[in-house]
Amino acid sequence: MVLLLSIATSHVGWTQQPPPKNPNISAHPNILWNDGKLAPHSHADGHEGHNHDIDLEAFAATDSPEDKQRKASMTPVQRKEYDRQRASAVRDEAQAREAYFAQVPEGDDSELAKEYISSFGSFRSATIDLVITLNEFSLAHQKTRTEMDVMQEKWLSVIAKCNQTKELWVSRGAALYLSDTNKYEKVGKSLKEMLIFDANLDRFDGWNKTAAMLLASNSPIVDEEFAVSALMTSLANNEFDASISAIEELSKKGILKQQSETYMQQLAQLKVNWESEKKFREEDASKSNPRIEFITSKGRIVIELFEDDAPDATSSMIYLVEKGFYTRKAFFRVEQHSVIQTGCEKGDGTGDAGYTIHQSMNKRKHLRGSCALALGMTKGVADLDSGSSQFFIDMMPLNHLDDNYAVFGRVVEGLEILGLLKRMNLSLEEERKENKTPDFIISAKVLNKRDHAYTPTPVRGKLYR
Repeated sequence: MVLLLSIATSHVGWTQQPPPKNPNISAHPNILWNDGKLAPHSHADGHEGHNHDIDLEAFAATDSPEDKQRKASMTPVQRKEYDRQRASAVRDEAQAREAYFAQVPEGDDSELAKEYISSFGSFRSATIDLVITLNEFSLAHQKTRTEMDVMQEKWLSVIAKCNQTKELWVSRGAALYLSDTNKYEKVGKSLKEMLIFDANLDRFDGWNKTAAMLLASNSPIVDEEFAVSALMTSLANNEFDASISAIEELSKKGILKQQSETYMQQLAQLKVNWESEKKFREEDASKSNPRIEFITSKGRIVIELFEDDAPDATSSMIYLVEKGFYTRKAFFRVEQHSVIQTGCEKGDGTGDAGYTIHQSMNKRKHLRGSCALALGMTKGVADLDSGSSQFFIDMMPLNHLDDNYAVFGRVVEGLEILGLLKRMNLSLEEERKENKTPDFIISAKVLNKRDHAYTPTPVRGKLYR
């Protein structure tokens, strides 16, 4: 995301290398959640009581430079155990936070407090169901198609409930906190940490209105780190007017003051892009645009294809889906605030479908959920004749890609799935050595298409059979 990251993209072979992170932006919450008043955390069923239904990979953190240095001399088995222990510690810390934060003073029977407590209970129950169902779904490739369909319906229901209960909980939490920021300090800290945590993982669903409301307040939780996470949430949801207003107010308060001029310039361009995209989407609503469905190890994603704007890419995508090419393909690259990438025959960013097509540029913009073909490089320049089976989905508005990678479609269902995919980049040798297990496409199918043949025209190679 240009607004929040210093972008400098380079490419090797078929892969796109991740942009360097902005050193001024923390990837982790810096809240001191334990102020010494919290007793040691324990579980009624013993420490191992949670392990049977918790996937520790869901708590895996991105390696810091220190982690990478420690793991460099380890064997694969030692690295796996290191990651397991670290994930277990993160899980335990998250549970300890729950015991400390998200609580109201004892004896508080106000209506706002009652509503908050009730919504928190519903959200907690929904998240437990989500974790259990997620672990079941991760084994869906071992089941029959009928069993998988049943599980898919359950998953969609569970994740919808989780998003609904989270949105209600955070909105009620914000109302309670802002009613008395001193009395409900812990609730405010809980909201702050949860927003930062979710934004760090590109999980923006259910936060938009609440994040904007908190950002506009004069409450103690609004600092630079919170502001960045709240602005990312607004951008992910294409709320550019709200972002511009927020930055103006933050600058007056001395927050983001030095960066505000640069941010405003970039936001102005993103707003122009969004206005252009809205017109395209109005036109799309009257068209019979093809749609394809991917059932992934984390849920269902539906992509609308812009056939009139990207006919070659559309033909290739439909052709490969109908040939079964995308079955079991890994999401080998999932980059923070950047893109997720799949469609590699080899699973490391170096494979294709045996042929390439020409990519014609168009005027569609790179917003959250936009899809484009990955390209190779020729003498340092993107090769427009190198598009094949690999494609990526934008996690955030990435307008630096607009003139380099033509958008061929967008995610219309399953945006919430993007933030659940495991972070990794298997195009990097050091990550392949760690034997990381990526999320993957279980199955793919064409939901609808226009009444004509979809046969791509190769520039190089022969069609996949």
